[in-house]
Amino acid sequence: MIRIKEGRLEFAFQTGCATQYDQWAFYRRQFQGIARGSKAVDFLCLDGNIAWLIEVTDYRSHTGEQERHTMPKPSAIAGEVAEKVRDTLAGLAA
Repeated sequence: MIRIKEGRLEFAFQTGCATQYDQWAFYRRQFQGIARGSKAVDFLCLDGNIAWLIEVTDYRSHTGEQERHTMPKPSAIAGEVAEKVRDTLAGLAA
């Protein structure tokens, strides 16, 4: 089992399955700045020939008024996740 933390949450995955894509050196140093700022999902998990792209948003950890402005509204989550998935797939293809 591998454990990965995202904020105050901890996730357990099968060993070798998951990685934090938004922490990859390629994403941070080269791909993130493309197209006025690419976005990324939090985790990639490969399970056989299935790829899971996982985005985590913990609304419990953002209680301050200033932090609340950076969190997507619940009605905007689908669009935000779609952008992150699109950009992540483009980054993986690169």
